[in-house]
Amino acid sequence: MLTLDVTHIIATHLTDRKITLWKNRRVVDPKWLHDSIAAGKLLPWNKYGLIQRSSAALFQPLLEPPSAPTASTAATSQNDAALALLSKSGVSNLTSRESTNFALKNSATSAGFLTKYYESSRLSKISNWKSDLKDYVLELKAETLKRHPPMSNPVSGARHKTIMHIDMDCFFASVAIRDRPDLKDKPVVVCHSKGTGYEDGIMDPTPGTSTSEIASCNYIARKYGIKNGMLLGKAQQLVQAYHTAHHASSPVPLHKHVTSVPYEFEKYDACSKTLYRILQEAGDDIMVVSCDEAYIDVSSRIAARGSGLEIQLAEDIRAQIFEATGCCASVGIGANMVTARVATKKAKPNGAFLIEPERAEEEFMVLGVGDLPGVGYVLKMQMEELGIKTCGDLVSFSMAECKKRFGEANGLKLYQFCRGVDTRSLENKPRQSVGAEVNWGVRFQTLQEAHTFLRELAGEVASRLDKSGMQGRHVTLKVKKKLYEGEPYKLLGCGPCQDLSKSKTLESAVSSVEAILQEVMPLFRDLGVAPGDLRGVGIHLSKLVNKSSSSLKGQTLLRFMTAASPTAKRVRDVVVEEEGEVQVQADPKEAPPVTAKRVRIVEPAPVRHAVEQAAVRHQVELPTASQIDWSILEHLPADIRAEVLSLRQQGGALQLSAQPAQPIPPPAVIEQLELPQIFAPKVPNIIGRTSYQDVIDLLREWVDCTNQPSVKDTSQIKKYLKALVENWEGERCLNVWKKLNMLVTERWSPNESIIWRRRLDSLKRDIGDNFLVTYGSLPSIL
Repeated sequence: MLTLDVTHIIATHLTDRKITLWKNRRVVDPKWLHDSIAAGKLLPWNKYGLIQRSSAALFQPLLEPPSAPTASTAATSQNDAALALLSKSGVSNLTSRESTNFALKNSATSAGFLTKYYESSRLSKISNWKSDLKDYVLELKAETLKRHPPMSNPVSGARHKTIMHIDMDCFFASVAIRDRPDLKDKPVVVCHSKGTGYEDGIMDPTPGTSTSEIASCNYIARKYGIKNGMLLGKAQQLVQAYHTAHHASSPVPLHKHVTSVPYEFEKYDACSKTLYRILQEAGDDIMVVSCDEAYIDVSSRIAARGSGLEIQLAEDIRAQIFEATGCCASVGIGANMVTARVATKKAKPNGAFLIEPERAEEEFMVLGVGDLPGVGYVLKMQMEELGIKTCGDLVSFSMAECKKRFGEANGLKLYQFCRGVDTRSLENKPRQSVGAEVNWGVRFQTLQEAHTFLRELAGEVASRLDKSGMQGRHVTLKVKKKLYEGEPYKLLGCGPCQDLSKSKTLESAVSSVEAILQEVMPLFRDLGVAPGDLRGVGIHLSKLVNKSSSSLKGQTLLRFMTAASPTAKRVRDVVVEEEGEVQVQADPKEAPPVTAKRVRIVEPAPVRHAVEQAAVRHQVELPTASQIDWSILEHLPADIRAEVLSLRQQGGALQLSAQPAQPIPPPAVIEQLELPQIFAPKVPNIIGRTSYQDVIDLLREWVDCTNQPSVKDTSQIKKYLKALVENWEGERCLNVWKKLNMLVTERWSPNESIIWRRRLDSLKRDIGDNFLVTYGSLPSIL
């Protein structure tokens, strides 16, 4: 535990959370200790600071375009100082002037940034590829149905299910090598950098330092230890180190460098569509996975299992793909999707492999759990801590144990997959959302620059909505807020950031730039992130509806009012006549003036008639004097007691003095202000988040950042869950608690989640108490 007595913290790496917590502490590299011992004195810690290393700003003091070069010593020293600052920022592969010029030309404020970004962004292209390919497959199916109307369902008539998983080998790299035969026997990678001593057309003075991320590499490159996702600089170092260590003893010449080629998205797209045209003709049904991967159902084409038809058909498909695209594909075959995918690993590279149902158990028992679909690094580590390394180890766990340890959905999936069981069917789910997000090059100095970029991003989203023919009824704004000072190691990258989001469900579906921007700007203001702290921005629209299905553009879903005339609106039986507008100041400190309508509310004739009828019908029948308990008079005030006694002396039934009925006056004209609703009804929330998804996102961030949740944070969750129960939202309360349990189980191992378990038990007891008080019983889950 850190106390005030701790003067320095020694570390080599820090998590994002630690950077935030310790930003004002002296966090130093171990080299500080060694150098201090060697010098015989305590050296200044600043230049060894782990967090402070990134304190140089890329845009300051070089934001202004450089002036004409002069021979002055001052200018030279300023350039040297700037170079030193940029070196401390990690931008070591370019000179300071080149780095700054590159940043100015490629930041989000530069002209045509979004166009260039989406033309060259691999992640953006891949994220949209799947949806575009689904649309393309639907078009292919429609064309096929026109040519060959189906007489019956071919799949339903097949006795046995046969699924093929087709995966292109090193897709991006294969396309690059196809058009460059001289690279066939060299280690090749695909990324933004040119990778041969050059970076973006500028000579790299220090090869092996490029931070470009490798998207694809061929099998020759993989022999050197290169993998997809690795930085190009690291890949260069691996090849050079291997050459140095083995070139003397190697019987064949070894390569000294990696050859990098740029992205060629148009070629990838053409190749991908050719692949899907072939698969559409070859299978009964098709499921899009990505630009280079798909499942097809070929059940009707396999007359009998074990006849060799599966491999023969797979080889025919592979031959067609190679002839049409010039690229190799591997095919895995099985009785279901998970078996076919596992078979593909056996088929690679450039082959076909069949796992027959009789041999499925044998194949899966020795399969590593990391090879199962949906098992990532965190889940794999969690399983290995439990002694689960292969599917054979996982089979010993019952379904109940799997669900308890890995969550309801994940547990069931793992229980089935490790046994080679997969009940999923091939389907192409419709597009769920349309959006655009930028997490590179986002650097703003002013609020106006941020607003301008939001408009451009809204335009990109509107363009995508128009292309898909959809409108959205739910808008979400996502931003990344930096957790560091200065610039990250990767030039213009986002670095360690806090992810924030805010969303809103709209009354009417929107798709235009202005409509989207109108909804996004208030969300941006609510997030309250300073322009200089922004490192990523995204706009997404969900709850999509087809434009053609909407009969009235912009028609609200809740139609409370119908038009009566150009100057009047009728709400049920009340006519509202508008008489211009006035300015209403809500709170000068909190919000700008809002516009309200001055109206005249006229009570219509049917309402007055109903009041008259009620007055006639409403007659009160009072008791006689003998029916009253006169002892209660002792408890009445003296004046009232005297009045009642006077009535008693008169005898008979009590009579109330009544005034003659007054005629109902003509309809009154009441002048009032129709104010907008400024204060929304109070609903259960956690730091302003009210929707279930927003709350879950917040809990996920909480669980990811620590395995030692504080009592204060837990208290906030308790208050929220209690408010849900008191608001008669018990089911949501239980869902939130179950989801939090699942998040903790997925993120932390049993040994790491001891404190979490204590907090969860405390929440469970608190929920039980709240249920007993509000509902009078405990839910079965508790």
